[in-house]
Amino acid sequence: CNAHFTRKQDVVRHHRSHTGARPFPCHGGCGKAYLRADARVRHHRSHTGARPFPCHGGCGKAYLRADARGRH
Repeated sequence: CNAHFTRKQDVVRHHRSHTGARPFPCHGGCGKAYLRADARVRHHRSHTGARPFPCHGGCGKAYLRADARGRH
């Protein structure tokens, strides 16, 4: 692979794409695992029902992810 990165964390993440390593397992017992810790945190919300991104317009809706709230 000829990919080049300036940050070590980007090299490590890219290396995982070649090895298939998924070092961040779900602690909810579903058996899923992730390449990145933030993806595991986002997934964990599916087990807890947490929706930490409420609509700023006051409609009462809340979202799992900030980008979904932004599209709303």
